[in-house]
Amino acid sequence: KIESNNLQQRIDDLHTEKEELEDKMKNNFATKKLEEKLEEEKWKYLAEISSLKQQIEALKVNIVEHEETSKENRIDVKEFERMKKENLELKKDLDENKKDRQINCLRRRLQKTETQIRIFTKRLNPQEND
Repeated sequence: KIESNNLQQRIDDLHTEKEELEDKMKNNFATKKLEEKLEEEKWKYLAEISSLKQQIEALKVNIVEHEETSKENRIDVKEFERMKKENLELKKDLDENKKDRQINCLRRRLQKTETQIRIFTKRLNPQEND
């Protein structure tokens, strides 16, 4: 009977040890699955980080290009303002020149008219000329 009890105890111990090993295997399997999932997530996030870094670099290049364009536009705006001012001055000069031309035209017409008046006066009064 002692031997039977010992054997039964041994069987019970082996059952317990078997259950413990099965639990460890299950836990080990679950741990491995968790580790795999974590590794998968890690690579997913590393890829996302890499993509975001590339986007940041592209945006930096874009910003530099926009800054250069903006600088060129500021120069163009200054040049445009200068040209507008110059254009206004030229318009004033043109208006003044038009007035001068009109005055000159009127002077010439006046001279012609005066000449014609003298001619007509001579014709009407030929003795006054002598």
